[in-house]
Amino acid sequence: MAHLGLIIVPLGYADAAMFKAGTPYGATHVSHRDAVKPDDDHLAVARFQGRRVTTIARALHVQPQPVAA
Repeated sequence: MAHLGLIIVPLGYADAAMFKAGTPYGATHVSHRDAVKPDDDHLAVARFQGRRVTTIARALHVQPQPVAA
């Protein structure tokens, strides 16, 4: 990821959902070729990950500055 300049946004254990499903690296689920659907705990971790990535992206977003004439 470093070669591509990507920013890693790990989850850690920053939300209670992380103690039921997922890993500190991010949301996970084993579907066994779609035979098993994610349960509510796994979906909660995925939602938390979405919120966390959005928060970090907003914090890193730079508003373009107007060019002085």
